[in-house]
Amino acid sequence: MTAPVNQCVASGVITGGTLTVTVTHTYDGKVADLPDYVAIGGSYVAPGRFEANLLVYPPQGLGVSSLMADGKQALMSSAMNGSRLASSTRIGLDPGQKTTLTYALVPTGGPVAWTKRR
Repeated sequence: MTAPVNQCVASGVITGGTLTVTVTHTYDGKVADLPDYVAIGGSYVAPGRFEANLLVYPPQGLGVSSLMADGKQALMSSAMNGSRLASSTRIGLDPGQKTTLTYALVPTGGPVAWTKRR
């Protein structure tokens, strides 16, 4: 995952950026060899398939304006989670597949607040 949120003006104010996330389903064996809770699948997910909701929480002061999946416009939804804006998209991968998601980040009008890693 790369996050070059570094588009600044001379004053040091962040004017935008991108966040790129690549998700890869790395299993290369037989689906039948997986544990039943993965291999059997179910009503909504095919055997061996990876399905997930991917949530992105940009730094406070930035929001997601668009999402590209493998170079094509993709659907996303955004909602407030407490005081944080979160963007969500659904991904689905079969063994050996990967997808690259690129989020365009834009200022939302407030100061950008970075969270320190612990």
